[in-house]
Parts: sequence; structure tokens; C-alpha cells
Amino acid sequence: MQHNNQNEEISDTKWENVKKVVTTIARKVVGYEERRRRNDWYDEECQVKVEERNKAQIKMLNRRMRLNIENYKNKRREAKKMCRAKKKEPKTIRCRKAWRKQIKEMKQENSTQ
Repeated sequence: MQHNNQNEEISDTKWENVKKVVTTIARKVVGYEERRRRNDWYDEECQVKVEERNKAQIKMLNRRMRLNIENYKNKRREAKKMCRAKKKEPKTIRCRKAWRKQIKEMKQENSTQ
């Protein structure tokens, strides 16, 4: 049994060495980039609403009363509405900028004609 345990330790050590070499070379060749936050729209306001929703859900699950169910539904609706609006906000701003740019270009084309 002890012989088998030693083989596992040797295998683990070899694997750690291989892993270290591969990651070191990959960082030198490819480079390392910090992970970017994917959800730039998710801020403290969203977090507060989601936490309120989660608390209401736990309360509803512990005591399934009509009041708790309605409260949870309202909190869920508020959180969803807030997150949806925050998520949509950057797209709306980009669309407005693109729209303004397009109108400006059309005006310039008309003025040169």
C-alpha cells in the first residue's frame, strides 16, 4: 500500500512540474491578461435589488404565505426591471451616438451638394 502511495506522490510531483513549465512558456509566448469584468452594467444598485429579492425568496420558501409570495414576486420584478434597464443602458447610448453620427454625415452630404 505504501508503494502505491509513493507512486501517486511521484506522479503528482511530475504533473506539477509539467504544469509549471507549460504555464510559464504560455505566459512568455502568449502573455497574460487580467480577466475583464463581463458585466459592466452590474453595479451596487443591481446587487442591492438582487439581495433583497434573494432574502424575500428565502422568506417565501420558509413560510409560504400569500403575503410572502407577493412580496417575493414584487422584489423579483423590481430586480429584473433594474438589471434589464442597466444592461440596456450602454446599448442605448451607443445607438444614440451612432444615430447622431449618421444624421451629421447626412447633413454634411446634403450641404456639399
